[in-house]
Amino acid sequence: MRPTRPLAFLALGLAAVSSHTAAPRAATLRQTEQSYTKRDVQIPMRDGTKLYTVIYAPKNETKKHPILMVRKPYTDEGYIQVFQDVRGKYLSEENYENVRPLSRDGKTVDESTDTYDTVAWLLKNIPSNNGKVGLTGVSYPGFYAAVGAVRAHPALKAVSPQAPVTDWFLGDGAFMLVTTPPAKAGGFLGNP
Repeated sequence: MRPTRPLAFLALGLAAVSSHTAAPRAATLRQTEQSYTKRDVQIPMRDGTKLYTVIYAPKNETKKHPILMVRKPYTDEGYIQVFQDVRGKYLSEENYENVRPLSRDGKTVDESTDTYDTVAWLLKNIPSNNGKVGLTGVSYPGFYAAVGAVRAHPALKAVSPQAPVTDWFLGDGAFMLVTTPPAKAGGFLGNP
């Protein structure tokens, strides 16, 4: 089997973790390894082509779990792939704030400054980068892509926020359509 590239990126990211938080992070990683089984498989398609697939399944098989599938074309296309947990999530420090607002002064930390600082660190610490960064996301990650473009680092050359979350209070995207009466929803649901 081929080595798993996303795991290589994860390992590199974990190696960069600061020493004062290494113990709690190592415990979280151990917990993940204890909770999930990793399988590398070649899934045959109808024409006989086999597609390389990595599966992480919960070890707890006492109940049924849904499958969340991500398909991507980038693995062998010459991209350096970076995945980051936002403040307060998984292995990242600090407190999580849902749809963290942008700072008015641009000096207080927010998702835009975190993106800027991350881009600066990546350019300095990842060899063989070409000095160009792209940022993308769908739904909630689309929000992070969108706000990452505000006061952006000069190396951020492309941003693709797709269906970004923008306002949980009033309802957003599909969530708004579920909670808004059809006559008031407008667009294809409300007005013929």
